[in-house]
Amino acid sequence: MPYARTSLRAEKRKLREEMRAAGLDFRQIATEFSRVYKLRPRAAWREAYGWSLQEAADNINAFRGDTGLDPGGLSGMTSAHLCEYEKWPGYRDIPAGRKPSAYLLAVLAGIYGCQVSDLVDLADRQHLSKADLLIIDTYAPRPVPAPETAGGKPEFLGSPPITDGVMASEDTNGNYYVVLFLPRGPQRIAIDITSADVGDSDAAEQPVRRLTVVGE
Repeated sequence: MPYARTSLRAEKRKLREEMRAAGLDFRQIATEFSRVYKLRPRAAWREAYGWSLQEAADNINAFRGDTGLDPGGLSGMTSAHLCEYEKWPGYRDIPAGRKPSAYLLAVLAGIYGCQVSDLVDLADRQHLSKADLLIIDTYAPRPVPAPETAGGKPEFLGSPPITDGVMASEDTNGNYYVVLFLPRGPQRIAIDITSADVGDSDAAEQPVRRLTVVGE
């Protein structure tokens, strides 16, 4: 049995290397892995990068720390939990495994350089709430490919450009902010609005003088 596992791993590596050499991107590799090996989308994307469950979990934790989503490292992902998130909801009437939140899916999209909707299939949609589906289908920025390092692992995107998806709001203290849905995940931006000399024009809008990233 260990020989069979090693052989399958080598087979996947060979296919991955052949597809990369042919100029195919990670989305195309994930699609092919899903077809050939009957993988769910979240597992297919991980396999497209050639990551083990532990390597993917480590990258999730590093990503959340680097982007300020979990600076204290209090919500560490484990390989066992990631495996359950990948397998949910299973193939039975009663879901099995761990249901991934829309937040976790956004984090996964950040490390894989894909859209959130790429990480769910029909089985997921049949068990996700309407609120989850609204977020998943609305948060669909144009993905920014993650550049690879010498070790074959993508570097986390530091300052990606603003893409589709902006939500404005006001907190309980009367402070205005917007949430920008970026390739690396949602980022909350505080807005300091200062009046300007706009003459006699009543139609002029107050300009945004300063944008400050405050985090969630």
